[in-house]
Amino acid sequence: MNLDERQNNLLRIVVEEYVDSASPVGSGLIVSKYFKDLSSATIRNDMAELEKQGLISQPHTSAGRIPTISGYRKYLNSLSAKGNLTKSEMNKLARVESEDLKTRTKNIARIIADLSDSAVFVSFGESEFFYTGIANLFRQPEFAEMDYLHTMSEAIDHMDEAINLMFDQLEIGEIQTLIGRDNPFGEVTSVVVSKCEIDGQTSLIGILGPNRLDYRKCLSLVDYFNKLFS
Repeated sequence: MNLDERQNNLLRIVVEEYVDSASPVGSGLIVSKYFKDLSSATIRNDMAELEKQGLISQPHTSAGRIPTISGYRKYLNSLSAKGNLTKSEMNKLARVESEDLKTRTKNIARIIADLSDSAVFVSFGESEFFYTGIANLFRQPEFAEMDYLHTMSEAIDHMDEAINLMFDQLEIGEIQTLIGRDNPFGEVTSVVVSKCEIDGQTSLIGILGPNRLDYRKCLSLVDYFNKLFS
């Protein structure tokens, strides 16, 4: 999958526009917003190449394109977990106080759920876990479709099994994005997850959402959570 610089940039634009709007992204929008010096035909040719390589696809109801699982994976290869939070967001997380560390952790998880507009889970060891932000998931447009709704309901019912599977996959401090078949919560969802130490216990922090997840924000939130507890 060798792409030139413009095609890589185009893939990033398609992913981030789709994440933001939940609508397929058309060449006209891309030209008017990002490539005013290029013709629509040039961008359509580049989009055709991205589609040929399996990185974007065309929903049958739209002339626009959306990222595929392979497209998300290629996009993720270029992302950093650093520098995508505002000072206000970091302060909001850092200022959470509680005499009880477990309560503080849960309160931070609630803020992360709000900032990411996704669900967040925290495990304390392998036997106890807490999750929040489920309502955020079901407000996403994907969950108007029964397949998404069913998959996510199943995932929540079996969250302990998914957490146990991820425990074995991660090293302390490592952040992974599990998407498609790699994700124990199901192929229509993505999870940004990390193993960390909370009060001497090996624990997990994860942000769970549809594949149309704001990966830049979620990676930074999980990274900052690790910093707060390191």
